[in-house]
Amino acid sequence: MYWYRIDIDQSEKTQSVMGGSELSPSELDIALQGEGYVLLKALFYRDAQRRFQKWSEWDSSVKEEIWINPKRVITFQELAAKPETE
Repeated sequence: MYWYRIDIDQSEKTQSVMGGSELSPSELDIALQGEGYVLLKALFYRDAQRRFQKWSEWDSSVKEEIWINPKRVITFQELAAKPETE
């Protein structure tokens, strides 16, 4: 599993999403040039103290995955390691 931060254009602001993918950076690059949505799983976020938290701590009503429209992606960055969550 590879771990990423992906920045998404939401017209008036940018949202950052962090999570895992089976795609390597080069495979993700190719996928983001395509038409299909890209899956990011095991989502997490940073709380006010900059600690990594599981997505379900913030919103337990949805699965910890998101399908990203490649047309909205501004940047993606591979993380050095899987974030440690509390």
